Amino acid sequence: MNNTIGSTSSYKSLNGSKSSSNGYPSVSEDIKATTAQLPVRLVQEELIRSIRENEVCIIIGETGSGKSTQIPQMVLDSGIIQGSSESENMIVVTQPRRLAARALATRVAKERNGTLGSEVGYKFRFENISSEKTRILYATDGILMNEATNDPFLNKYGMVIVDEAHERSLATDMLLILLNRITKRSERNNKLRIIVMSATLEAEKFSKFFNGARIFAIEGRSHPTQLFYLPRSCLSEDRSVSLAVDCVFQLHKTEPPEDGFLVFLPGVDEILSAVRLTVERSKACGLKMIVLPLYSSLPTTKQNLIYAVNSKIRKVVYSTNIAETSVTIPGIRVVIDSGKVKQKEYLPLRKVELLKVVNISKAQAIQRAGRAGREAPGKCYRLYSETEYDKMTANPSPEIMRTNLCSLLLTYFVLGMRKYKKLPYVDHPPSEQVTRGVKELLKMKLIRKTSESGCYECTEEGTMVAKFPIDPMYGKILLRAASNGCLEEAITVVAFLSSDPVFTNDNNTDERYNEARKKFDKNEGDHVRMIMIYRFFKETRKNKKNGLKEDLHKFGLNEGRLMTVQNVRKQIHQLCMMLKLADGSCGTEFTVLRKSLAEALPYNVCIRDPETKCYRLMTDPTVTCKIHPSSCLARRQPNCIVFTTLIETNACYARDVTVIDRDWVQEDSLG
Repeated sequence: MNNTIGSTSSYKSLNGSKSSSNGYPSVSEDIKATTAQLPVRLVQEELIRSIRENEVCIIIGETGSGKSTQIPQMVLDSGIIQGSSESENMIVVTQPRRLAARALATRVAKERNGTLGSEVGYKFRFENISSEKTRILYATDGILMNEATNDPFLNKYGMVIVDEAHERSLATDMLLILLNRITKRSERNNKLRIIVMSATLEAEKFSKFFNGARIFAIEGRSHPTQLFYLPRSCLSEDRSVSLAVDCVFQLHKTEPPEDGFLVFLPGVDEILSAVRLTVERSKACGLKMIVLPLYSSLPTTKQNLIYAVNSKIRKVVYSTNIAETSVTIPGIRVVIDSGKVKQKEYLPLRKVELLKVVNISKAQAIQRAGRAGREAPGKCYRLYSETEYDKMTANPSPEIMRTNLCSLLLTYFVLGMRKYKKLPYVDHPPSEQVTRGVKELLKMKLIRKTSESGCYECTEEGTMVAKFPIDPMYGKILLRAASNGCLEEAITVVAFLSSDPVFTNDNNTDERYNEARKKFDKNEGDHVRMIMIYRFFKETRKNKKNGLKEDLHKFGLNEGRLMTVQNVRKQIHQLCMMLKLADGSCGTEFTVLRKSLAEALPYNVCIRDPETKCYRLMTDPTVTCKIHPSSCLARRQPNCIVFTTLIETNACYARDVTVIDRDWVQEDSLG
């Protein structure tokens, strides 16, 4: 049942398009009727009044209330945003994920009877579908933070809408900190209006962060969703894939074929396994199913397959949490929830990053269930007991509480922050985590102490590194490589490090590929192997227009991910040229590249301990690790190595490893 207040009010289109007599742009009657009945439209008058009267507004709305698509349009059409120029009239709506930004922009452009990239557009890394005419821009929050390094007060925008704030990604929290800072400064020509939107009840926390901002609640979702639980506890068992696939085939017998299934699994490995098992099993049983994966690194063309509609064949989509919010997949009536998600956790004292499968929160479970009721009444089958649900935490742990804070701190030092202890947080991360981040930036010589007690400022190198939308450590590699004449190779390495693994079996689970990939193995290590793979990809793509995918597949290489590497490389190269870094190549002599890695990352250098047969950090011999099995150095035992990632699974492993000489690391560089 929907409980609503206020009344529906018609609105006038300001984009110059032909409008009907009731004020709507000329769009289909179905779309018009659907949007008019959305809960957010039923309280339009009161909501617009609240936004008009408050510089900052916190809006809480359930899944399916229409807040992500309708509120930006309502604000634009109400004329609330009146800047001194067209750019200051722009409304930017941030999303934690690229898929959501693209999907929402596409939907809103359609609702307004416009062309994507004109009045409504979207923008994220590698894609910018917007123009000077754009008034509503959907963008990832990371893109907005990157823009802030050149425009700290976001003068380009009249309003910032932070959508899905409850997800609390690091980039979202960074953006909230920036917006909090802007509200307390007077440098802007006009006030920046801010809306923070969430689907969960963290309203009081966001309101307090913005000095008691007004809270507006929108009740009611589009359609009811029935919940079903398992009779016994299962979350402690490592059976997500088998349980999910079994559930799909059991429900296939009883649910109408036109009802699509959306299955939430922890990560890409589990999704690919589930897709393979479902395809094999359906063929063996003579069943017709459209089985699709969905995850962030999947190429756009493959992601878009989820929007296809076939009323006669079952559609089954296996997805990560990418589909939890802001995405409506046509035809989905059934959600199957594993209750699991993959989550990174950084241990600053040990400098180790963990990738763990953890239980979701109640808020995430509610979000997932809501995906079934976007278009019609739906069902959600939870692969855990009701008792297990009751024991879940209310909300997910904010990423800022469990991540390396170097990127966040460097960004704010660039923006002029000097006393890092006074930085406002929605949730304050552990003090040792913040202190460790500052120490790492000092070691990398990206910041320095000032004469004023407790104050720091960016060095010239720090300012340059902050221009790159990558980990500061990777930016440091680029600067050292430019000095040593091997920037071209370093850009390739950084592009690989900033993208998903290009091998389809990165965990060494398929011996066929393991033998084939030895073609790229190099005695120098994994970073040189990355260069050899990229050169092979470029040459193969140049000489073979057809059959490229098959050629790459022989070596267990993923074409889509290699294309992503190429796109990342192009962007990094453009930034390097803009910053006037010396563009040089070392050809096939990789010593200078290996030396650049050692000079950039002296605190990641390890020495082999012949007694334990492990490696010890030079800067902290109590930290020991092994070379990861996926490394081309896994079966070798070099005396001295440098790594770019330290992870812990069943043991502590150094990933992406290169052989170096101990003499390349100077004592004064160890800080």
